[in-house]
Amino acid sequence: MNRPIDTSEMPPVKRLGARVERDASGELQEKPLGKIREAILSSLGSHQMTRYELWKKARAIRPTLSESAVYEYLRGQRDIGVASAEAMMAAAKLKVTPQKPAGKAAHSQRGQGGMPISGKAKAIVKRGKARQKTGSSTPEPAGSIS
Repeated sequence: MNRPIDTSEMPPVKRLGARVERDASGELQEKPLGKIREAILSSLGSHQMTRYELWKKARAIRPTLSESAVYEYLRGQRDIGVASAEAMMAAAKLKVTPQKPAGKAAHSQRGQGGMPISGKAKAIVKRGKARQKTGSSTPEPAGSIS
């Protein structure tokens, strides 16, 4: 009975994900919501729309969008692709517009589309009628929205 246990036939233990972080009192720490996620949740409240209704409207724009992806994204448990985020924003009647740089002169150098040439472009999410771009010749970059 005091023999060592042979673990060679046991499968390796899989990591379940990121470790849970707690504060000094033992409470779970919540990650801050991203601006897009926060704007969608705010829009749901102001339009008195449920998450299910959001999913139904977004699915009309992006048929492959799963209901669980919407719920998990809004809870902060999952990242989604750009196309899915755009479908959810359109369903929530939101659009992304470039943010005007603070303190810059009106005659600053601008590129195509009116965006500043140097520096990172900042964007803000505005409520309003969502518009779809048509006739865009540039492909959409791949990525995920967190």
